[in-house]
Amino acid sequence: MERLRQEVQHVFGSENLEIVIGLVFVYVLLSLVCTALNEGIAKALKLRAKTLEQGMKAILDDPSGSHLALKIFQHPLVKGLGRSGWNPEEALRKKGLKKLLSWNVGPSYIPARTFALAIFDINIKDTNADAQVAEQVQSVVQPFLTATKQNLDQARQQLEDWFDDAMDRGSPPSASCRRARG
Repeated sequence: MERLRQEVQHVFGSENLEIVIGLVFVYVLLSLVCTALNEGIAKALKLRAKTLEQGMKAILDDPSGSHLALKIFQHPLVKGLGRSGWNPEEALRKKGLKKLLSWNVGPSYIPARTFALAIFDINIKDTNADAQVAEQVQSVVQPFLTATKQNLDQARQQLEDWFDDAMDRGSPPSASCRRARG
């Protein structure tokens, strides 16, 4: 009977192995709980949407968000990524607590292809854009067109790569991850 009890107590044949398995299980469970809490806080505070907005303003050299950044957020391809009823102009104007409490939440992620298509669309179709928007669009698009000898497909691909690289450096998820790490 004693021998049967010992065999039942050590299912894996080693007390050390059972301790290691138990510690791994506890660690994985704790990691999942922390990740869920972090995601919940980020969603409640709208950190990804805010970080995307700040990143877009920075890479487009539009600190106020009232020119090219606004045009991109208003573009139908991008606007459709936000919450239903999202108003980019109103969202970019709000600051502080008003922004935090607002349900007017924009997209938390813009695919590189969508960004590139929106930029080219604004460049081609928006003939009544103010001078600053036209200048900003040209400063973004022209280097890619020049580098690819006016090949639109290659320029679009390079613009997508540039956008991905810029967002990796200063926008979601990297900025929110850095913020979470402290």
